[in-house]
Order: sequence, then structure tokens, then C-alpha cells
Amino acid sequence: MDSVARRLSTVGTGAALELRGVTRLFGALAAWQTGNWWWLLGAVVLVANWPFTIFAIMPTNNKLMAMDAGTVTSEVRKLIETWGYLHAVRSALGAVATLIFLAASLSK
Repeated sequence: MDSVARRLSTVGTGAALELRGVTRLFGALAAWQTGNWWWLLGAVVLVANWPFTIFAIMPTNNKLMAMDAGTVTSEVRKLIETWGYLHAVRSALGAVATLIFLAASLSK
């Protein structure tokens, strides 16, 4: 991976961590203020993204970043396919959390 992609990946990761932290905080605060614990459940689902990213996605990212940008092998292809699958799971967790927050906002 070239240096520009590495920098963008680092910046994106930091911003995503900050946004998830704020979302979890406000989810917990909304649950406490409203007594509607769906808000807390949405925040907990977002928390699940953290260990999944650290233990499942990060090792794949590290392997890909350690390779030269011009390297094209079956191993690289397999890692990229794995990366795509793992990110789909992480996206699904975010979508589930969003649906939970939507349900919380519509419930009384």
C-alpha cells in the first residue's frame, strides 16, 4: 500500500473511532434519560465493532500494508477477499445498530 493510502487509512480510523465513541456516549445518555434501553442496546452493538476490528480486521490490514503495492499473488487476492468479507460484517453491525437506534427513536 502506498504512503498516501496509509495516511488516509490512519486518518479515517481515527475519525471513525471518535464518531463511534460519541455515538456510544449519546446512546447511553439517551437510555438513561428516556428509560428506553433500546438506545443502550444500539450503543452496545456499536461497541462490538471495536473488538471485531482489532482482532479480526487489523491482522488482515497489517498483512496487506506490509506488502509492496505492486505485489500481485494469490495470497494478496485471498487477503483482499477476506478484508472485504470482514468489512461487510463490520458494516452489518453498524446497520443493525442504526436500525436499533431507529426503533428506539420511534418507540414510546
